[in-house]
Amino acid sequence: MPLHQAPEVQIQQAIQDSVYFVHPSEGLNYLAWSRTMRRDLGAKIKLSLIDGSLQVLDMIDLNPSSWEWCNHLIHSWIFNLVSEPIAQTLVFHEYIFYVWEDLK
Repeated sequence: MPLHQAPEVQIQQAIQDSVYFVHPSEGLNYLAWSRTMRRDLGAKIKLSLIDGSLQVLDMIDLNPSSWEWCNHLIHSWIFNLVSEPIAQTLVFHEYIFYVWEDLK
């Protein structure tokens, strides 16, 4: 590391040279993944299941089995799109809304 660099630059360079440093472009990119999933679910008219705007088994819903089917379907989509360690934490959530919140 050149000695003529300012101390702040030297500290930043030391952080970036660390084995523990993860550049924002590496690893998980939740923001891009989340936006893509929201678009996909919106296109399938399923976004309301993850954003909380559709209540869990709303009492005015005359077809609760359809809600459950959609809940399980979206859960399986997400489960199959994330890495194995993340997927293993999602299986314990009953409702897709909580899966989505956990992923945030």
